[in-house]
Amino acid sequence: MEASGVEAAAVRAALRREGHTVVQEIERLLTITELSEMLGIPVDTLYGWRHRGQGPRGYRVGRHVRYRRASVESWLDSRLDSWAG
Repeated sequence: MEASGVEAAAVRAALRREGHTVVQEIERLLTITELSEMLGIPVDTLYGWRHRGQGPRGYRVGRHVRYRRASVESWLDSRLDSWAG
């Protein structure tokens, strides 16, 4: 195991001793289906936006697309409608 692997294993062991899991400590990324449900937007629309560079920034993980909640919220903030009626 490389030094970074040893360090990561030591961190995971320390977290387990404290009752944490690695998933609790690292932000879980949203799937495109979860993002679709969160925004109430069809998955196909999200894929179209992604293709045109119009939607929230995501990560390609193998064949899958994942989104950080903070990136989605930042994108939403940039889309804020300033019309006050």
